[in-house]
Amino acid sequence: MKIFTNHTLHTALALVAISLTSLVAEEGVTTREPKWKQVSQAYGFVVAQGYSLNRIITEYPDLAPAVRRVNFEFNSTGLGEGANALEAVLKEELGAEWPATKIKLDEQFLGIVEKMELTRETAEQGIEEVRQRAKGNMPESIRNTLLANCPAYVKSPGAELSAGWRQNFSTLKHPKSEGADITIGMPLSWRKRESTRDGIVQVFRSGAGHGPILCNIICKKVLEDADGDATPEDMKEFFTEAILKEMVPDDATFIEGRPMTIAGAVGGINIFDVTQEMLDVKMKMRSTTFIIIQKKQLIQVNFLIMGQFLKDMDFDEAQKAYFPTYRAIMSTLVRN
Repeated sequence: MKIFTNHTLHTALALVAISLTSLVAEEGVTTREPKWKQVSQAYGFVVAQGYSLNRIITEYPDLAPAVRRVNFEFNSTGLGEGANALEAVLKEELGAEWPATKIKLDEQFLGIVEKMELTRETAEQGIEEVRQRAKGNMPESIRNTLLANCPAYVKSPGAELSAGWRQNFSTLKHPKSEGADITIGMPLSWRKRESTRDGIVQVFRSGAGHGPILCNIICKKVLEDADGDATPEDMKEFFTEAILKEMVPDDATFIEGRPMTIAGAVGGINIFDVTQEMLDVKMKMRSTTFIIIQKKQLIQVNFLIMGQFLKDMDFDEAQKAYFPTYRAIMSTLVRN
């Protein structure tokens, strides 16, 4: 057991270093479109939809009840709530430039809609299209931006999962999983990307890639030469508060470490604060890591709150707000 503990502990310490330093460095240089541009595209999509529905009512008054129904269906979802929040988001992002930008966007999309031929057949097709959009059938980038800006999901990203907006990720056959086989569900709007770093299987970021939460999944084979897999007794002896505390980096502020049942087996959770310096910029982070052992694989699901992206909250307030989301995500984890 001592060999198992020492080997696994050393591996876990290495993984913590991977998950913090390389992940944040990578996120800092990852190219993605600015938030204002992302939200502007979704705003134009929603404005064009509204103009189209209003035109249908004007030219085919008998279709007004059908238009009102699909409009209600759309606005009753997280997509519709996100759509209604876009103008406020753009006002915050663009500041004094927003009024002129709004006029330009509104005129642009009104002009597009007015030039479109509208027969009764295309009007009925347009109504059906909005009905399908209420189910999420629209361009992925638009859908994710709408979900990411739904006020309820901004406040509690786990609510997005509860509403059925979910993406599933499997480590099976991933080249970096080292044989680990789990599936886990994430909010649909969280941007997913590969990592260039060894050990990091997948990276997710809340808010369609602009939110304060980073999540990474790390898999590493331990006891590669051992005859058998880790036993329940091994895991019970390994996941103790003392050993979990040892896994925290020396320069971090330890907050909590304790055993936890994850996916029906003994696992652990570690919570700590750490400051990383990159290119003369200091980044403060709150790390919450869920750790499990599956057969010979050590698996970490790590959530990072990045201080510079928090609004009107400190780390303790953010932890309280987002921990239910972590639990909601971890409750979807399945050991295959």
